[in-house]
Amino acid sequence: MSMTRFNCNGTLKVKFSGENSNRVMLKFRHDFLHARPENHGVTQEIKDKIRQQLHLTPKEIYASLNYPDLTQKQVHYWWTQQIQEIYKKNDNQLISAKILLEEAHLNVLMYRYEPESDAKCIGFLTNFFDILKNNHEIICDATCK
Repeated sequence: MSMTRFNCNGTLKVKFSGENSNRVMLKFRHDFLHARPENHGVTQEIKDKIRQQLHLTPKEIYASLNYPDLTQKQVHYWWTQQIQEIYKKNDNQLISAKILLEEAHLNVLMYRYEPESDAKCIGFLTNFFDILKNNHEIICDATCK
C-alpha cells in the first residue's frame, strides 16, 4: 500500500523482505520537487502584509488577510521569521538580550557571560522602576477568584 500526499504525486512505498528478516526497502517517487509548506504560495506581497502587522498575533494577522490558499501555519511561520529579524541579535540568548537592552538605552546593572561557566546572568532596570522607586509600600493581591 502507498499513500499519496501533496500535489507532486509523491509516494513512499515500504516493502518488508519477509517475516524473519530485518530488511526493509523504501522507495520514494516525486513527479516534481515541492517547496516546504511554509513557503508554498506565500508571495512577497503576503510577507509584506504580515510585516506591516507584526504588532498583532499570527491568528489576528491571518484573520485580516483574504487569501484563500493561505494557511494560519504559513502566517505563523513568516511572522516568526520576521520577528526574529527584529529581535534576535545573536544566536546566544543572553548576548542577544544585552544587545537589545543597550539599544533601548536601558540600564544593564549586572552581566556575566562566560561560556565555560554555568553561572550566567543579566540584571537590568526598566522605566517601571523609576515609577515605583519612591513608593514605600507595594501591595499585591494574591487571591484567586
